[in-house]
Amino acid sequence: MGRVTRRDWLRGVSSSLVLPFLPSLARAETAPSPARLLYWFAPNGVVADAFTPRTEGPLGTLPPSLAGLSAVRDDISVLSGIDNRACFHGEAAVRPHDCGTGSWLTGTAVFPDTPGVHNGISVDQVAAAALGDATAFPSLQLGNAGVGLACDDYTCVYQEHVSWASPTAPLPPLTDLRVAFDRMFAGTDTTLSDEAAARRRALRHSVLDTVADRTAAVSSRLGAADRIALDDFLTGVRELERRVDIATGACSAEGLSLDATSLEAHTQAMADLMVLALRCDQTRIITFMHGPGSAYHDYRFLDVVGLHHAISHHGNAELTMGPVRTVDAWVLGQLAYLLEGLAAAVEPDGSRLLDHTLVLWGSEIANGNDHSFTDMPLVLAGGQALGVRQGQHRRYGGADLADLHLAMLERVGVRRATFGEHGTSPLDLG
Repeated sequence: MGRVTRRDWLRGVSSSLVLPFLPSLARAETAPSPARLLYWFAPNGVVADAFTPRTEGPLGTLPPSLAGLSAVRDDISVLSGIDNRACFHGEAAVRPHDCGTGSWLTGTAVFPDTPGVHNGISVDQVAAAALGDATAFPSLQLGNAGVGLACDDYTCVYQEHVSWASPTAPLPPLTDLRVAFDRMFAGTDTTLSDEAAARRRALRHSVLDTVADRTAAVSSRLGAADRIALDDFLTGVRELERRVDIATGACSAEGLSLDATSLEAHTQAMADLMVLALRCDQTRIITFMHGPGSAYHDYRFLDVVGLHHAISHHGNAELTMGPVRTVDAWVLGQLAYLLEGLAAAVEPDGSRLLDHTLVLWGSEIANGNDHSFTDMPLVLAGGQALGVRQGQHRRYGGADLADLHLAMLERVGVRRATFGEHGTSPLDLG
């Protein structure tokens, strides 16, 4: 037998060494973890006395509506004194849910009674334009199904969308779990059970062992330069295998339920799906609508009588505010479920996914009864690896919501001088 060249050897093993495509393999394991943004919209405002901490500074015991977030208290900050000035105009008082929802991420005034649809570009789409080329989906829009909207004709568009690709192009949220999952993960290995994934890894290792046996059989006939090249090749193959094992583990969809029938199950399944999408680097920018503006969710499973939008008109009376506080606590408990999932997800460098993900939770109005746009209810979570200092109650004294959006963009590396109609100065989040 003649001398075996590097080309001959590689041609011989190329047909047996075939690894499945995984998007994360396009990036080296040791590359810095990317920054992510996630915006969670919850309709109908909150009862402030059970939401806002009494003192500024480090968070102590959380108020009742935030109690479900206790396990992630060091990963959140409550932001007070931030207004949505985009809705400081007369028509917003008549159509508060339309203006509050439509402008929440755009910082732009909307006028539902004016013919035609017109808004600004939302902050998530600004980020997607700058960062979205790195992933399969520049951004994702997800949500729970709308319930009994109090709007008509084209004006529903403002209540049903927080993400806007252009002033006339709202991006509808996907509310069907199976459709959302299939869109994100069709053709990937995320549906493999742990047992099936283990069999696949064993098969890959078997192929590598075969390659190693064949290498040993021919290495004595290789020249010195070819042996060095072959060693380099096998080192790369072994590193690739290690990265495949890490990626398949990180992207396992084991335990994800797509058959949710209750509001709680659907919300938590969507949270699981968002964590999976970020872990697998399918996207780095997500918006989630717990419901459209003025949503009429039924919370009888919490022993709350009346639909959410109706009970949010509580007259600021103690007796009628109680059920709304119950709903507030439950909704923020769903945020806690998401944050705990992000905290449990580990990046290749050993850090937490939550440390690289900035999450903003908020509503279209401050008080459901008054339909106010001052002192908006806001929770900012995660992002410690992006320089955000958490575990705080921060008061900003009348800053604009658009300035918060500027600050979040800045933390993920997107710098702009202005945003929306009033954003000119990024808030301090350090």
